Amino acid sequence: METIYKKLNKACLFHDVNQKDEVITKMMCPIYFGFINAKYNWIIDGFNEDDIKEVAEKLNKAWKFSYKDWGYLSHWITAVYDHLNDNWYDCNLSRTKNDSEVKEWLNRWYAVWLGIKVNNNFYKDTKDGKIDTIDYKELKGNIWHATNIIKWTCRGKFDCTDNWKEMILDSYFIKGSTYTCNIDEVLAELDMETKYIIH
Repeated sequence: METIYKKLNKACLFHDVNQKDEVITKMMCPIYFGFINAKYNWIIDGFNEDDIKEVAEKLNKAWKFSYKDWGYLSHWITAVYDHLNDNWYDCNLSRTKNDSEVKEWLNRWYAVWLGIKVNNNFYKDTKDGKIDTIDYKELKGNIWHATNIIKWTCRGKFDCTDNWKEMILDSYFIKGSTYTCNIDEVLAELDMETKYIIH
């Protein structure tokens, strides 16, 4: 897919929802990460867990989501995208399998929505708010999780000490909703092929 969209994201809005705080939301990371992506990328200025649960229930009634066994990622992405367009503003959904294009989006300060496959070491490592493991092959496994990656930009100022800090913007709160990472390692070792950007 050729990237035509060249605008910078100067909003970079963090969310305040925690997927871990309720049992019912345990399997909803693909819905969380869509809303998180849309808020960070300034499609919506806010959302709450009622929005997430509404999408989950629609999918459940359509036999496209199980509260115990997840579902197909493509169904979830479409459901979040449709919900945003129906209830907020018209938005676009870009998909890419090209890591160079992913980096273009990141360098324009957008969150990129992706799936990762990790093991329990990943969750142990992130407890301090950063991934310390050098070779992410050691973190690869069969636990599937949907999340976002970002390069931080101090909300468009482009001049702070944290500029270009690489992070995972997650739906689970550890110390916060972010933890620092090496994006090249995420893309090389942990990610699933297709990535998504709501803009």
